[in-house]
Amino acid sequence: MKHGIQKSKNLRKKAEEKTNQDVENFTGMTADDIKKLVHELGVHQIELEMQNDEIRRTQEELERSRSEYVDLYDFAPVGYFTLDSKGVVHRANLTASAQLGIARSLLVNKPLSTFISNHGSIDVFFSFLNKIFETKTLQNCEILFKKKNGKNFYARLDSAFDATAGDDIIQCRVSMTDITDRKLAEDKLKILLEEKEMLLKEVHHRVKNNFAIIFSLIDLQGHAVKDASVLNEFSIIKSRMKAMSLIHEKLYQSDNLSSVNLSDYISSLIAEMDRSYTSKNKNVAIGIDVQNDLTVNIDTGIHLGLIINEIITNSLKHAFPAERDTAGIITISASSKQDDSITLTLGDNGIGIPGDVDILNSKSLGMKLIHVLTEKQLNGDLQLIKDNGTKYIITFKNNLPEAG
Repeated sequence: MKHGIQKSKNLRKKAEEKTNQDVENFTGMTADDIKKLVHELGVHQIELEMQNDEIRRTQEELERSRSEYVDLYDFAPVGYFTLDSKGVVHRANLTASAQLGIARSLLVNKPLSTFISNHGSIDVFFSFLNKIFETKTLQNCEILFKKKNGKNFYARLDSAFDATAGDDIIQCRVSMTDITDRKLAEDKLKILLEEKEMLLKEVHHRVKNNFAIIFSLIDLQGHAVKDASVLNEFSIIKSRMKAMSLIHEKLYQSDNLSSVNLSDYISSLIAEMDRSYTSKNKNVAIGIDVQNDLTVNIDTGIHLGLIINEIITNSLKHAFPAERDTAGIITISASSKQDDSITLTLGDNGIGIPGDVDILNSKSLGMKLIHVLTEKQLNGDLQLIKDNGTKYIITFKNNLPEAG
């Protein structure tokens, strides 16, 4: 207070000295000159008063803006901190103190890490802090905090820094958003998804087991049948069912319960078929060239399995008669295109299908299945080429389930 009074006296003294110097300059001035000078002084006085009014209004506006800023800062929906490189709190808004359950006065100059719930989160926090000062870029992380009363809550931290400080950044600003509800919802959803996956695995497992029971029943019934044509029909039915059963077996063994890897599925299906016909077709080689990352949904996989089963069975049974000397070759290939369509090609170098056979009007159940499954179930196109053996080209849209 005394210092302020003394400063005012010094300014007064300097102003009087300046005025006395200016009075000496009035000597020799005419009355008109003095009149003009008085007029100029009056004008300057009015200008100064107007400027002072403008300064006062500006100060009042600045004070209102500052008050509004303080309110916006203190009562923002997220917490705000100013931290140094060690994580010590230098400033905080009221929301931040409420989030941590501690008075703002007790929060300032306290390390924010003291409110972190576990060691893992502490490591995440200091890694987050170091990156801010090292890279001078925006960073974020999610941390489990603990309030003063011991209650835990999840928060997302987002950083900012003073870009005008150049290389001498010694503090950063951090916002804290309570994400506890979101994390709890995510955890609940994760549990529900795990339960769903367990149920789906159980469903696929039971379906596979039910197929196994049906296979056993067919085998038992087959022992009582002497008619070769009936036994042959039993064998065809089993091979078709095996193609469907294998899908559920693959899904049960997979982490992805909504789609199946086509390369793995076709390889397993062909291996199973090859075992069934190995004694009859020792001189037949089957080559598989399927894109490794190609996946299809359950329905598409079952339809493809039935189609492949029919075509390969026909080749193994009819394309290579015993009297034929040339080694038999069956090829299977599949690949995808940019428009998400898949082209499946199955061919052999056997004796071929008779020229008068029309796949669209064939009486054979196998041929009807190939046609119906391709065009009605897969909504695809089927092309049959009867040249140097037989080749089927099937093109269809790959309708994978949406992620999520």
